[in-house]
Amino acid sequence: MKDWLELLNDTKIDLNEYKEEDLNDIEKKKIKSSLKKSIQTSNANTSKKIAVASLAIISLIGIKNNEAIADKFEKLLSRNPIENFKSYEDIETNNYRTVVDQQVTDNGLTITINEVIFDYKNIIITYTLSSNSIDTENIEGIYPKVFIDGKEIKRRGMSGTYSDKGENLKQFVLEPREHLNKVGEFDMKIVIGGKDDFEPDKIIEEGKWEFNFKASNEAINEVTKEININKVINLSNGGSISIDQLIMTPISTTVEFSTKNLSEDDLEKRMSVGCILEDQDGNTIEDIGTSDSYDYLESKGIARARFKNLKKEVKSIKINPIMLFDLYYYEDNTYNKELKEHVIEIDINK
Repeated sequence: MKDWLELLNDTKIDLNEYKEEDLNDIEKKKIKSSLKKSIQTSNANTSKKIAVASLAIISLIGIKNNEAIADKFEKLLSRNPIENFKSYEDIETNNYRTVVDQQVTDNGLTITINEVIFDYKNIIITYTLSSNSIDTENIEGIYPKVFIDGKEIKRRGMSGTYSDKGENLKQFVLEPREHLNKVGEFDMKIVIGGKDDFEPDKIIEEGKWEFNFKASNEAINEVTKEININKVINLSNGGSISIDQLIMTPISTTVEFSTKNLSEDDLEKRMSVGCILEDQDGNTIEDIGTSDSYDYLESKGIARARFKNLKKEVKSIKINPIMLFDLYYYEDNTYNKELKEHVIEIDINK
């Protein structure tokens, strides 16, 4: 991904959009302070250069409205919003994402849907919060409702995070209860606001932000690769774990599991299934997260472990199934000692 200075160099600014007004010294200091806070990089010198360059551009343009400034530079520095998140920072998404770039303001809060990406059984939504009067960094409980071709997508799992480049840039990952079988273009609607089971902030509950657009999953489906594994591991406690599938996309890598007859004692410990993924050279593939569900009546469950995408140089991977307890991995646990004997290696080029 290009660094921020390159992005600024590539940017064309239409001066006709702006009203010419002079900035006094106090206003310049406020703008400079705001920019320094919002532009965070690991390199302090680079950060200072960006802030100074940004101030110079703004001074020439002569914008007096701080919100307009923030909005313009937010767009300049978020051309590929998903790449501003650690789990996706090294990927190229241009061919697979739907650029939405729609914003709606309600209750004093502006929400911008930046882009949507379909990644196997996940829908990734990147959005931005902004406001003149509200501390947007502390707003929690935003759980968008997603509709495809007029039908609400029921949630099986979901997660949310914010970018380490700035807490106003956020991401929501929805795992539908039923797999989206349709491939192609469809009508999509995202609704934020109203009451929710997850107790959103009052400002979200009392507002409504609705976005309508076309989206497609065709390009990413064409390059998604699925490898059937179906390796069953019988555990000493009488239960079993099956490593079912390996799914590789340009966005992520997923390992799917199914489980049977896990005892209630185990489940009360909040035990879940996951894995450690390594390439042929022993390099660990960084994980993104896990999701699982278990049907007590049927004594069976499913689980998915997501990892970063595999680089071109990766030829094979080793899957080491593990048990997680309260999402923590204990290497010396009885189950995990047992599962070390069931590591499998997959040639991904077959």
